[in-house]
Amino acid sequence: MLLPVVSGLLLSAGVTLQSGGSADVSASVAECARASSVQVWSITRAPHQPPPGPAEMYNVKTWLSASGGPLWVTVAFVDGRQMNDDCRWTFDTLGPGEYVALITAAHGSEGSQTFSIRSAESINVAIPPSSVTLSGQVRRSDAPAGRVNLRVIPFPFTRPAIVTVTDAEGRYTITLDRPGLHRVEASQIGAAEATLDAGTNVLDVRGP
Repeated sequence: MLLPVVSGLLLSAGVTLQSGGSADVSASVAECARASSVQVWSITRAPHQPPPGPAEMYNVKTWLSASGGPLWVTVAFVDGRQMNDDCRWTFDTLGPGEYVALITAAHGSEGSQTFSIRSAESINVAIPPSSVTLSGQVRRSDAPAGRVNLRVIPFPFTRPAIVTVTDAEGRYTITLDRPGLHRVEASQIGAAEATLDAGTNVLDVRGP
C-alpha cells in the first residue's frame, strides 16, 4: 500500500511569524473529497537566513552566488488544517514573505499555489487541482526493490517534496501539482530526473 505524504515535520511551533497578513485559501469540492489536509509553507531564498525550527532545505547547485557557492531555498511548515465541507480556510498572522498553499492526499498532492504577503494585507488564494500522475518501478541489480522510500522533488524548489513507498514489486504511483522537471530519489539506490507532462507519466529508477 502506498503511503505518500508531504515531507517535513508538521510542527506549527517550528516557525516564528510576524503578525500582519492573512490568506483566504479555497479549493474545489472535488479536491476536498480526495484530500486530508490543506497546508501553508513559507519559502525563504538566499541570501536571507531560513526560519528557525523544522524545515526542508534544498541546495540549488545550478545557480551560483557571487562567491561561487550554491544558493539555497528553504521550504518550512507554517500551519495545517483538516479538510472541511466548504473547502475554504483562513491562515492569519502571516508575516511578510513568500508562501505556498498545498493540499495533501493519501496518493500525493491535490494541488498547490504560491503567493506573497505584504504587511497587514489579506489576499485570496485559489488552489488549482493536480494535473500530473507519475508511476514507475525501482530496481536494484535488475531486481524489483520493494518497500523503498521515495522522495519526489519538484523544480524549482518552491514546494516541499512528496514522499512515498514502493510496493512489494518496487512500483509506485503518485499525483503531483503540475508539469515540469522532477527528481525521484530512491533511498540507498539512486535517482532519476525527467520533465513531466500533464496527464500520465512513467519514471523508473535503476540502481546497482
